[in-house]
Amino acid sequence: MKVLGLDRVVIMVKDMDKALDFFSGKLGMDFLELDPEISKRDGVFSYICHETQVHLISPIFPIPKNAVPVFKQMELLEKKAAFLCAITFFVDDIEQTKKVLEESGHKILFQYKKSNDYSTIGLGNFEELIIRTSFNIVIGFVQYNHCKGNKKEIVKNKNGLKITELDRVILMINDMDEALEFFSGILCIKFKETDKETQENAYNRGCVSLDNHLHLVQPYIPMPESAPPPLQIASKLIQKEKGILSLSIFKSDDSRDSKNRMEKMGYKVLNSWEDDNDYASVGITNLYEYLFDTVDEVGLPTVISQWDEE
Repeated sequence: MKVLGLDRVVIMVKDMDKALDFFSGKLGMDFLELDPEISKRDGVFSYICHETQVHLISPIFPIPKNAVPVFKQMELLEKKAAFLCAITFFVDDIEQTKKVLEESGHKILFQYKKSNDYSTIGLGNFEELIIRTSFNIVIGFVQYNHCKGNKKEIVKNKNGLKITELDRVILMINDMDEALEFFSGILCIKFKETDKETQENAYNRGCVSLDNHLHLVQPYIPMPESAPPPLQIASKLIQKEKGILSLSIFKSDDSRDSKNRMEKMGYKVLNSWEDDNDYASVGITNLYEYLFDTVDEVGLPTVISQWDEE
């Protein structure tokens, strides 16, 4: 078994039209649409942007009994417009992956057998395993062949803002050693840890795998009021939950220009990192990163980043 990289982050949204208007119409992402008959069978509308590794899903009621367990977390949409519900890794051998996961004590929640049902969203010969980790994160493991897919016609982006790729997915966890035991010990993913000074300044212990777009964060408890709002919220949540998918960070060719364009659209910057080299210990230098308040519109904050690799 070998993890070849992060395949996508799955975001469940209450209102798909509103989500597409934001991610595509405002951020410039190009999505493929799943065939409606397959959507109805699975119980979710489904759209993928492979370039930014974003998979948007929205429930179709009533949810069918055979729906994937992660699709049944509808109660979370009663309080929020969207949430990050899963991450998916591309692997070299799905059956060997299943064996490794089961031998390490992980129950397979759901398994897709090889199928071309998902070819309209660019996934040929698609197969997948889904588990929930001991620290409460839902993770999928996939194999498939890339195919052309079917582009969804959406309101064109008029803002000149183009997100180029997924930068990192932030996983908030309350036990870093437990998370590393899974990601490094079982999946063999290599991480670099932020230095002690950065941890003190950022109020968290952080471990980053740039190749796999993962950023593990164990917030300090108690969290000072000066910390960014998402970190404050996450520090409270993980006292109840062992882990949560917290943020998706997106890359731009010019994050400062993107910041200006986002502000012109009316979005407030909640926190910023400019000409920042605090994360040089994990390979990130000259960081220009901006956290925007987009919760009211899309249910999640948005982070746009640009940096040089050490």
